[in-house]
This record gives sequence, C-alpha cells and structure tokens, in this order.
Amino acid sequence: METKIARGARVAIVTGGTRGIGLGISKELLGRGYKVAVCSRDPKEVASGVKVLRRLGRGASARVFGVLCDVSVAEDWAKMVREVVCKWGRIDVLVNNAGILVQKPLMDTTWEDMEKVLHVNLLGAFLGMKACVPHMRDGSAIVNVASVAGLKAFAALSAYCSAKFALVGLTKVAALDLAAKGIRVNVVCPGLIDTPMVADIMKNKAAREGFLSMIPLRCAGVPEDIGAMVGFLADGKASGYCTGGVYVVDGGMTV
Repeated sequence: METKIARGARVAIVTGGTRGIGLGISKELLGRGYKVAVCSRDPKEVASGVKVLRRLGRGASARVFGVLCDVSVAEDWAKMVREVVCKWGRIDVLVNNAGILVQKPLMDTTWEDMEKVLHVNLLGAFLGMKACVPHMRDGSAIVNVASVAGLKAFAALSAYCSAKFALVGLTKVAALDLAAKGIRVNVVCPGLIDTPMVADIMKNKAAREGFLSMIPLRCAGVPEDIGAMVGFLADGKASGYCTGGVYVVDGGMTV
C-alpha cells in the first residue's frame, strides 16, 4: 500500500505510555524517530515517564510530550488531541495501550468493577479512535493493545477478559471501517510481560511458576518485546499490507 505522509517526523500518541508496556512502546517509537505524546491520568506518572524518555538521547528530549488524560473521558481525549495537533500539527500513529486489571472471581466482581475496567480498557480505545481519526491521513496506523486474555479465558478475570475480547472485535471492525481512509488498524495481544501490573504474580513463587508452566519459552516477556511488535505495525513500509490482524506476543502460551 502506498503511503501519503507529509514531510517531517511522524507523530504518535501512546496512552499509558509512561510505564510498563506503554513505556516500552514509547521507547521503541522514539528510537524509530517518532515524536511521541504519552499520557496518564496521574501527573506523577506523566512526569516520571517523560523524564525517563527524555534521557534516551538522539534528540529525544524535543520529541517527547507528556499530557494528563483519563482515556475513559471523551473531553480529556479532545483536549489531548488538540494539544498534540497544536504542538506538532499531525497524528500518524495511535497506540491504545492504557489498561487496568481487576482480579476477582465472577461472583465477587461488582457492577462498578466491570464498568471501571470496560471504560478504560475498551471504551478508552473507542474514544481514542473517534478523537484521533479525523486528524489522521492515508498511511496512518492504529495499534490497540489487548492481551492473551482477549483470546482465552482466565479464572477471576471476568471484567478484564470481557474488555480484551471486545477490544479484539472492535479492532477488526475499525480495520474494515477505516480501510477506505488508508488507516490500518491492528491489535497486539501480550502474554505474561514483566511489568508493575503483574508484580504480585512475579513476586509470588507459586503464581509465577504456575504461569511459566503454561509458556513454552519458560520466561516472561519484557515491555521491549511489545514495543518491537508495535513499531513494526506502526511502520507503513514494513507492515503496509497488514490490517485487522491479531498479533500474539506470548512466548507460546496460546499455541
């Protein structure tokens, strides 16, 4: 597919791009020469993430922009998009990575738990696409970050699995609806990645060994593993014929 991109560094928005998987994605895109806007609803996380990213060198300091944004709020999305477009004049890549986890048995999961997880993990991506697509052009890319929990069920993750299964479906619909605009939409499904979100699992020997026993490679992944896949999917030259795809990065867990 031929891309039609204006001159200048490409601009990416990475939600939850200040820690964990999102930070790994932000580092990858910065290394590829992108200007990267990262967001969190926690001002301390925005400040710490931006500080880490600006230390990467290669002119990274001028190519990082931190924004406060609750991805479950449409008004926050509108404000962030305005700020990014005002600063850099364009949006080429959207990475919907922000997510939260509630781990409870089904009968202990409340309506509020379900609503909270769905609003961030699913509706956040929906709102992000609605806000960014009007500013994207032929050759742009959207990468949604789901999970292997969007492909197979895990006990005590009813809210999380529901949101991630739905995000995979939303990605496929978006790929169909946005193809005529030349915007590619794909979804990445990480397995066990060593991040703060799974810190309790990684610290608990029994839980850690239980997860590792399901992984043929017998190890957890790192955020850079997901960053590399997102970088590939954002690159129109490398993945210009890829849209609507589900890309699993899980050490073989779902084989």
